[in-house]
Amino acid sequence: MKNPNVGDLPIMSAHCKMCPFKPQGRGIYDAELASTVTQRTLFKAQQICHGTEGKTRLPTHRCKGSFEYNAQIYERLGMPDLVEMLKNSHIQKGVQQ
Repeated sequence: MKNPNVGDLPIMSAHCKMCPFKPQGRGIYDAELASTVTQRTLFKAQQICHGTEGKTRLPTHRCKGSFEYNAQIYERLGMPDLVEMLKNSHIQKGVQQ
């Protein structure tokens, strides 16, 4: 899987230890990086979880934090169908978690 379609990958079930979106106290772990990721992905792409790549550097999961943060924005814009489609895209392709 050299260049996978990131949407075909399952979403992490929990935040990885390096996730900039991981809840910390009254905010998120790294607000500046989270903002950069959101600007890069909102309506354009999905973020892979770099904490799951391992030595092979092959992505295995989408970032839970980025997905959930973007999903909140889509839902507030009245686009719940988009959230469901993105959430289940790996199931439609037959990819297992």
